[in-house]
Amino acid sequence: MRFSVIRTAAMAVALAVVPAMNAWAQLPENGAPTRAGTKIVNTATATFTDANGNDYAPVTGTLELEVAFQAGVEIEVTNKPTPKSPGTNNWIEYTITNVGNDVDYFQLSITSGNGVSVTGYSLVHPDNATANDWYTDLAAFNAMLAEAAQQRDYVGNNGRGANIGTPDPNTSLVVYVRYDLDADYDKDGDGLKVEVGSGTDPDTKDAVEDGDAKLDPDYVYDVVVTAQDATQSRLPTNDPQNVNQQYKAVFTVENKGSGSAFDWSVSVTPGTNITIVDVSATGLTGGPTSGALSLASGQSVNVTVTYTVAGNAAAGTTEDITLQIVSSDDANVSDDSKTQVKVIRPSLSIKKEAFQNKNEDPIAPGGVIPGATIWYKITVENSSDNSAEAANVEVKDVLPSALEYVSSEADENNIGSWQVTSDVVGGAVVITAKPVDGNGDPRTMAPGEKAVFWIRVEVK
Repeated sequence: MRFSVIRTAAMAVALAVVPAMNAWAQLPENGAPTRAGTKIVNTATATFTDANGNDYAPVTGTLELEVAFQAGVEIEVTNKPTPKSPGTNNWIEYTITNVGNDVDYFQLSITSGNGVSVTGYSLVHPDNATANDWYTDLAAFNAMLAEAAQQRDYVGNNGRGANIGTPDPNTSLVVYVRYDLDADYDKDGDGLKVEVGSGTDPDTKDAVEDGDAKLDPDYVYDVVVTAQDATQSRLPTNDPQNVNQQYKAVFTVENKGSGSAFDWSVSVTPGTNITIVDVSATGLTGGPTSGALSLASGQSVNVTVTYTVAGNAAAGTTEDITLQIVSSDDANVSDDSKTQVKVIRPSLSIKKEAFQNKNEDPIAPGGVIPGATIWYKITVENSSDNSAEAANVEVKDVLPSALEYVSSEADENNIGSWQVTSDVVGGAVVITAKPVDGNGDPRTMAPGEKAVFWIRVEVK
């Protein structure tokens, strides 16, 4: 740098700021600040003559300065679709603008409030992004942004080109943050705070605060009720106070949405033969046919309905027990399920026939004569229609005095085991048949079971 000053009778001084010829390509455009590295050349020129009007060569003084790098960054929310709560794969779009005066790269930091879980970061719009375009780790995403600083070309918001990089001055980079919202997310609480800093000058940063990116979710309410038994077959209740004669219908309730408060009700249709005794579950209050239920999102609970069946209920009668659950937050959200209860009763029939032999040859016309052999065939059957197991079954046959007892037995084709005995009671022979298990202990007679016994006698 040099300055020359000559005092003359006539002198003019001109000042000019002239960029160096090799820096023209770096002149600011589109309102961007002067590019770092730009050389600013400042020249002062003095012209003069002497008192007689003789001209002299101009003298100049030149100063050259270079524009230093100045970082600058701004971030704003540019697209915020309405999230679902609970909801996965919600996303929000941030636009980062380089307001510095040279190529820079950016580093992100994110703070999320209660009920917000950040799950991914991408430079590709979620509508176009594949699984490989999402970074689940912020450190890895920042590392990618740092490597991109070597490139100056940014392929647009929806691009997936080889030169996804950091924007030049006065250009922008779009970042997508993916997140999940818990069902209990409080929209008045903290949301997402995203801070972006210059990779070249970390002290230069900008942030989108919670309020600027407030998450205002659309709460989703959903409940599912499932009866564990579509149908149940029940005997009439003989003693309603006997817990062994009180029946249970179990319903599984699942909260698949937001909120935790529900109303419940139990109804019986038509309600003639079934009486509700109790309804119980963890978090359930009220009763016996309505109340409240507290159930956290994503949780399920079994609701047990205890009931009795009228003692005079006819076999085959059906009634429906229905459990309905309604969201306390949205009365339009509800579900119900039912268990159909069918009344069953054992129903035995017995038939007695007489033959000449076990081949079932009929008795000769005119009747029997003294000394003749008679084979009595006794058939006992428990109906299969709307029937139940018959307990304490006992078949007795008391022989008349005109008959002489010879033998008795269960038919070899019977499905179940039977015990056949004979005794003399009050001078009469009594044949008794009872169903037994393999150990000889009493058993029930199943619905549809048929048993045949033979008694051989002679006419006295």
